Amino acid sequence: SDCEITDPDLGTNITACSSSTSELDAGSGYTSYAWYKNNSLINGETGQTLDADSGTFRVEVTNAAGCNASASIEISNYAVPNPDLGPDISLCGVSGGIIELDAGAGFNTYSWSSGGSSQTEEVSEANTYIVTVTDANNCTGSAEIVVDGGEFEGLDLERDTTVCEGDNVVLNVEHPNAIS
Repeated sequence: SDCEITDPDLGTNITACSSSTSELDAGSGYTSYAWYKNNSLINGETGQTLDADSGTFRVEVTNAAGCNASASIEISNYAVPNPDLGPDISLCGVSGGIIELDAGAGFNTYSWSSGGSSQTEEVSEANTYIVTVTDANNCTGSAEIVVDGGEFEGLDLERDTTVCEGDNVVLNVEHPNAIS
């Protein structure tokens, strides 16, 4: 009983960014499709295509004559790039009121929420800044940092006082975030 069936073809092995999926296509002309990931049947996946993440995928097909064939493919992942902006920071006491944020070297592209496209970004306003980078594999990753203003808000001096050289004066400063 010679069975005639064209083998499905899932193509060559794939390496993709770890957060992405790849569409596998077993080809048309079969009456049934069964998809497996790492040798376990994927329940409910009985179509010609499969959105696959990473692992070893196999499709088993049957044609109208009842003949069976299969194909498999390995999908591995590139690591997602991991820029690091360091710990959150304050503008308080910073010389010139400008902080240079640095996403680190080695990425192909940089995109800052504040508009820049370089490895570093100079900022002078309190805000949350996000950088998104793309690496040589065209995978993206991002990091964020909070820059706070560090201003004393609601500072209230009760009255103006004239102080002459040699006089002493006591300033009473109450601030909810002050360290006493």
